Amino acid sequence: MSRIAIIDLVYNFPLGGGASVDIHEIGKRLVKDDHEVCFFLPNYDYHGVSEEIETLVPYKVKRVNFSLMNFNKFQAGKVFLDEIETYMPDHVFITDGWSMKCHIINALSSYNPIVRFYCYEMVCLNLFGFFTTDDKLCKKDYIEEDRASFDECVQCANEKADRLAFEKLKFKHEFINSHAFRPSYKKAIKKALVNASVIIVYNDFLAEKLRRYNKDVRITPSGIDCSRFKPGFLNKDDKVNIFMAGRVNDKLKGFESLREACELLSRKTDKFRLYITSNLYFKESYIRSTGWLSQKELAEIYQYMDICVVPSVWQEPFGIVALEAMASGKPVVVTNVGGLKTIPEDSISGFIVEPDSPKELAEKLEILIKDPEMCRNMGIAGRKRAEELYDWDYLYDKHYSKLFS
Repeated sequence: MSRIAIIDLVYNFPLGGGASVDIHEIGKRLVKDDHEVCFFLPNYDYHGVSEEIETLVPYKVKRVNFSLMNFNKFQAGKVFLDEIETYMPDHVFITDGWSMKCHIINALSSYNPIVRFYCYEMVCLNLFGFFTTDDKLCKKDYIEEDRASFDECVQCANEKADRLAFEKLKFKHEFINSHAFRPSYKKAIKKALVNASVIIVYNDFLAEKLRRYNKDVRITPSGIDCSRFKPGFLNKDDKVNIFMAGRVNDKLKGFESLREACELLSRKTDKFRLYITSNLYFKESYIRSTGWLSQKELAEIYQYMDICVVPSVWQEPFGIVALEAMASGKPVVVTNVGGLKTIPEDSISGFIVEPDSPKELAEKLEILIKDPEMCRNMGIAGRKRAEELYDWDYLYDKHYSKLFS
């Protein structure tokens, strides 16, 4: 079969975020389909991968060594190109990255790379969402903006980086060394989008933006392992357990909207608890923090929940936690944004509400709290939808097997 080189600039192992889980699942199935697969991962001071990875994954791993000096616009692409030329792949698949990603694509243009966008890198300078520095939704299209607007985007990205805690140095190093702060960077992005043979995205919001530069943009959802996330324990407590998985301290994720909705709800009933994946303490007696959960622990805690909420207020690229909840047989309440709005069927496997609408969110939660039978039926419908449309084996057969044949 084919020899496939996968380049990922942010892959981490043990698997943490959805992006790494996603490409890991694809890599596993490519190997199972008799392809030879090698992950090319950068190895430098701000980024490294566990030494034990080779014994725990079915694909090959090649660490591409960098120093802080040569991981830059001028040399990073050439270093990857030298490694790829030695490997001689039939296909090059460039997945996740930050601001250096466009330079890697351009350096490997002769291989007609397939390019995936898990998030909005290259389309928004701050990488983590279309937000301005005052936390209001931003509608700028910085690739096409004039110089003055571009300078505002650079300032926004810098200020965002200052709030990134442990990832701050890595982000800023790559931002500066990729020359993302220079207007010429926009030319590199446009060139990279043209150089991609196929572009894979997760929602129509991003697809619409990228089709101006490349005709072959494919909306391909993420998936779920339905053998790991599955229905099980049913809560027999007298209180309904509501669950939000995600970073509650990230305003993009909409926790404040959910918190306000629960405050409205508490004025009508005390028959609920809100569980969140956080170590923070909240004054409301009905809010319980679970601490941060591993993938194994997350699959287990869904068993004890009755309703799951994904209240994102930005254009969420997809929304893997909604899939996890549905595969676990739980009704979901999600916001009408990005790829998130495509996951459940409204009023069948859950509810879709407008972002940052606490009143509407409280109303939907109240309906579910008062109607256990509706909860059960929505959970059954959600599990069926997850199995039929989002199971990884199905998604691989539909979207990836032919892409690499």
